[in-house]
Amino acid sequence: MKYQLETISASKLGTYNGAFGCPKKFWFSYVLGLRSKWKGTSLAIGVGVGRALQVCGVGSAGASLAKWFGTWESYCHEVWQDIHPDDKLGREKMVDKGKDMLRAFYTSGIRSIGGIPECEVRRVFHCPDTGEELAEYVGFLDWYDPVLHRITELKTVAAHKSNDTWLLQLSLYQWATEEEDREPAKISLIQINRAKTPRVKSEEVHLSDNQNLWIKRCVSKTIASIRDQHFYERPSFACKSCDFRNACIDGDYSNLIERS
Repeated sequence: MKYQLETISASKLGTYNGAFGCPKKFWFSYVLGLRSKWKGTSLAIGVGVGRALQVCGVGSAGASLAKWFGTWESYCHEVWQDIHPDDKLGREKMVDKGKDMLRAFYTSGIRSIGGIPECEVRRVFHCPDTGEELAEYVGFLDWYDPVLHRITELKTVAAHKSNDTWLLQLSLYQWATEEEDREPAKISLIQINRAKTPRVKSEEVHLSDNQNLWIKRCVSKTIASIRDQHFYERPSFACKSCDFRNACIDGDYSNLIERS
């Protein structure tokens, strides 16, 4: 089965070559089109907290912590059937973790982790060294300013600053929204410290020309490897928590379903 790479995204590139990525993981996810039968708890918490912040409006006068908690608990009830429906203790722990996260956002004063509405961006990615057209970048970006008719700010969230996926994501975001006659959009990293009492802080990121060039060259090499069908195993610390661990080691696909 030959995979045709037509579009790129931070998710695809991170799955193939990020700190928690692996070429074989990309093969399972994008070539075979599979995902875990159960949604990961961490992903569910991230999506649910983001929804609570958007629905209730972080930092607004009418948004109380109790209202955020109520939205969060409703979301947990919705998604738990897709995680581990029989694990009631696990659900309670997930609810508590989400509340801790929302409390951290509340006390930090960070208003949101995404803007409404989302704006679709499509742009052709060229090799920085040869100028060759490699693939089209497709992404949905937040923070579109309806008055200025442009994206003025870009944000992403990371639990571990050492994980390079956020840097790739922000770099691609900024590149995709560049306009010759305008200042580039501000980019920020919202970092979550997963201590016993979570803390959240926002940090503006400034990428140098050398960093941007290095990232674009890494993206070009990743695109070339995918097109050359290099889907090999790359064992690392991330293997123990990989959704495709059983399929990769034992050929057991019982916990996998087709991506929707």
